[in-house]
Amino acid sequence: MANKKGFLGREVGLGLGIEATAGTAVVPQVFMRHLSSDFQRAKTRIINDSAMGRVEKNNDSEVVEKWAEGKIEGKVGDITVGYMLLNMMGVVVTTTNADASTLVKDHTFDIAQLVLPPSLTIARKDPVASRRHALGYLEQLEFSVEKGGWVTVVATVKSKMGTTSTETVSVLVDTEFTAKHMFAKIAANVAGLGAATKIGTQTIKLTLSRPVTPYIPNGSDEPTEMDLGEWTANGELTLRYDDTTYEDLSFANTIRALQIGIINTDKTIGTAANPGLVFTAPRARLSEFSLSSDLPTKVIQTVGFDCELDTVAGYLIRVVLTNLQTAYASA
Repeated sequence: MANKKGFLGREVGLGLGIEATAGTAVVPQVFMRHLSSDFQRAKTRIINDSAMGRVEKNNDSEVVEKWAEGKIEGKVGDITVGYMLLNMMGVVVTTTNADASTLVKDHTFDIAQLVLPPSLTIARKDPVASRRHALGYLEQLEFSVEKGGWVTVVATVKSKMGTTSTETVSVLVDTEFTAKHMFAKIAANVAGLGAATKIGTQTIKLTLSRPVTPYIPNGSDEPTEMDLGEWTANGELTLRYDDTTYEDLSFANTIRALQIGIINTDKTIGTAANPGLVFTAPRARLSEFSLSSDLPTKVIQTVGFDCELDTVAGYLIRVVLTNLQTAYASA
């Protein structure tokens, strides 16, 4: 029987591990199910075009910078998403959920201020090559859902170029979520979010962002650090245009508390808890507003939102992840 030549994109395995020391690769703690990925090595190449008494322009070249970057898209999983959130947010406090079993944990993620978030090792294995990419940092984490679809997350990441490794891909089958599990609410304040009515959205998108710039000093051609920039959270909702509630809030620039939840009420963990995550922004403004104009379809409103730092509450956005994971820490 002839050997197979080439391989399918779905034969790529992607793993994540929390590093104890930034830039020192670790064994992946989890391999995730993904939908697409263009994460790969990148380089900066400079051309030697010094004149040599001839008409030809280029006579040599050098590679002066090497790193890895790309996007990884997958369905949100209740365990694997915690590794991404820790890297993006930076601080996590784990407590035991009120569930009677005492097995369920609540992981509260906040934006780090005085320390760097823990870095990740991104492992990539395919039938041709296997590498561990240390010093991984996410510069964007985008959660989204469309009516009738899966809840997905797209992580944009940068890291070192990677070193050869030996990996055994064992993919974690964690809880996933569909459109019926994701919702958005707004209220005058955080205390009012619990009783607030879920908005009848058709799509929801939430994007957490910060610039990530590889720092490659003289004397090296690989990053020794990643410079992390300023932090933002924003997104948009789409829904039928039934009244002017959101239009009025947008044009009045009114502050509202915002909650976006992803909770699988069809799955029980522990005694009676449900896996999921809840994003809370105590101070959000409905920044953009527009209406669709297609003649044969219902008019849809698109409502953009920006999250702002609430100096009284002390945070811009907070995430609580509920699952059976004991902790998120380096192995």
